[in-house]
Amino acid sequence: MSSSAYPALSEVCANPDAFIERLDVGALNLICASGLPGAENLDLAKCLDWLDEAARQVEFQTRRHWYRFIDSPDSYHNSPGYFCCYFLLQVLQEEFQVRYNPARIKDPKFQDIRCIDPDFKDSRDLFIHGIIDGPGGTCGSMPIIYVAVGRRLGYPLKLVETKCHLFFRWEDLEGERFGYPEQFNVEGAGEGIYMYPDQHYREWPEPWTKADIEGDYYLKSQSPSQELAGFLVTRGECLSDHSRIEETIECYRWACALAPNDPRYKALLQQYTNRLTHKSTLTLEYEDEKRRLQKILEMAGRPSGVTGHSRNCECAQCRQIRTTAKKLFQNLTCFGNIPPARSARRLAHGGTCFG
Repeated sequence: MSSSAYPALSEVCANPDAFIERLDVGALNLICASGLPGAENLDLAKCLDWLDEAARQVEFQTRRHWYRFIDSPDSYHNSPGYFCCYFLLQVLQEEFQVRYNPARIKDPKFQDIRCIDPDFKDSRDLFIHGIIDGPGGTCGSMPIIYVAVGRRLGYPLKLVETKCHLFFRWEDLEGERFGYPEQFNVEGAGEGIYMYPDQHYREWPEPWTKADIEGDYYLKSQSPSQELAGFLVTRGECLSDHSRIEETIECYRWACALAPNDPRYKALLQQYTNRLTHKSTLTLEYEDEKRRLQKILEMAGRPSGVTGHSRNCECAQCRQIRTTAKKLFQNLTCFGNIPPARSARRLAHGGTCFG
């Protein structure tokens, strides 16, 4: 299937239930990346073929090495689910070069634990095409790759969010996969595989606040609608970093429709809407001030031919005109320099999906 055969993001968001049933998490993530800076050469069909081939290789290697689990189950926590995740990550990391973007590992814009001002400008750091056909990913995209490939093999995998971080969970509460219930968290944003209990993510990568606890939105296994909402929020933050606020607002409106009970998305939608309204007001004031300044400057720069005054006249009236013109010019340069919504970074995905 060619990339043109897949729906546009506006189509998906107009009828999300229909497309969520048809499209897997990888396709939805890539559709949300389309049109963003860093995704100019995104070939959706090629990326999905990559996921399909990765799934085939993971299945082959898992079956090939299944005897290891039979011979030594305690080496894999006596869990067939863990064994499957172990080889899922091993094959993707070693054979398909799934890795954290090396340039971002020491980048303070990504590793500041307080997540005050992360850099969302390059979509390759946010969506899975940056791993498939780019320099690598972050914890905002690596778990999505694992889930997209694992679900192709029938693994019961869920995306899970904690403050400033995303990971995934094997969740088979009915024991449908191997005949008995299993649930455990999987950390794969670094090298190898790790399993941490929920308590670990209440303290890392950043301790929860009282508001985080009361919000009750972390450590929940996400539904497909919540997954798509998260992708839209990430898209919105990328657009915001490029001052495309109208498009950012559109993303948040879609996210709120998909996850109506998430207070963070509503707060951010209101924040960006207020920001746009403020910007429109400043624009009108800017134009008025610009016209006033033009008149003042014309008076301050009287040609020497005007009777009684020269261009550099030092009379009280001309000095006052020049002082006023200078002050207005300083004020004028401030218009349009609207500070970004920093608090948005701390609301969306607990600050950011990087870690």
